[in-house]
Amino acid sequence: MNDLIQSFEYSFNAEPVNELLNDISDTAFDALIDSDAINGIPVLGFLNSVRKINNSIQDYMLAKKMYKFLYNTSNLSIAEKAGFVVDLEEVSHERAFETLFSLIDRIDNVNKIGILTNLIRSRVLGHISIEDFVRLTIVLERIPYPDLKYIKNYLENCDEPGVTEMLNAAGILYASVVGNDSQYKLNSIGEKFLKYGLAILSSLFILVKFIISDSNEESELK
Repeated sequence: MNDLIQSFEYSFNAEPVNELLNDISDTAFDALIDSDAINGIPVLGFLNSVRKINNSIQDYMLAKKMYKFLYNTSNLSIAEKAGFVVDLEEVSHERAFETLFSLIDRIDNVNKIGILTNLIRSRVLGHISIEDFVRLTIVLERIPYPDLKYIKNYLENCDEPGVTEMLNAAGILYASVVGNDSQYKLNSIGEKFLKYGLAILSSLFILVKFIISDSNEESELK
């Protein structure tokens, strides 16, 4: 396991790997995994060797998630990556690459990797704290992928059957209207997940906030 984590650390940090990832960006993963090019990315070569031995769909999916993670973070500078790693180790009291590898392994849908890398980029840019990064990755794990598209609806009072229960359990809602017809809205961590994880356009975020605020002011005037 230590060799695997070391290969992940090198693959994340090494400039030659970043250059290779950019060179093969248009290559479909299924074609890449059966080519020699994958061996130029140590962690993918390692995982691919394990996949061939075990012939396991789990190993294939882990390699696919890892490829997307490395490609999505390849445009971060070495200094930005190093700063993020230091932050993560300080807050988690664990080795950052063990934490990240475990997180990538647990994520249940390869499309969620884009959300994870959005959160990393948001932390690097200083838009969120490292503590919020950790909180938001827990949210990411808890929400089923099909329910992610409904999150923006909860900028206003909303109650989608089945969805509300899942989002509430993930910790991103609060009861805005209590009673027989309960309604829910995003709490502060939910708003951050929407803005920095799902990267919903900030203009939409601001517009909805403005409409709600303007509506409330009209109600007060009446």
